[in-house]
Amino acid sequence: MTEGTNGDGQAARVGLGDRLRHALANKEPSAPLYPRLLRLKNVHPNGWQRAALVEGMAIVGGLVALADRASSWAPVILPVAAAGVVKFHDVLAGVLPARRAHRAAGAAPDDGAGSTSG
Repeated sequence: MTEGTNGDGQAARVGLGDRLRHALANKEPSAPLYPRLLRLKNVHPNGWQRAALVEGMAIVGGLVALADRASSWAPVILPVAAAGVVKFHDVLAGVLPARRAHRAAGAAPDDGAGSTSG
């Protein structure tokens, strides 16, 4: 619980239910759960991409486990492995220099001046 102040200036406890009611009443948009759990900063997967990475991997793992091609841990391990790959890609995208900075330092973009017309 966190503490706030009521109208009298006294400390009042604000519980999870109060925060949830406040968030639902104000309809505050929040980030989806997948990027929040992985704390993604540079990669922003769409809804269908998140579904493919989590539910899709769990379904594939379940089918592979039911076909006796993998252990029964496959439905758990595959989504966790996919999340690890996404987090690695996020960290890698943050470490690598931006593409615009690379283009600015390199050659000018091709504007079609080198092409010949008949």
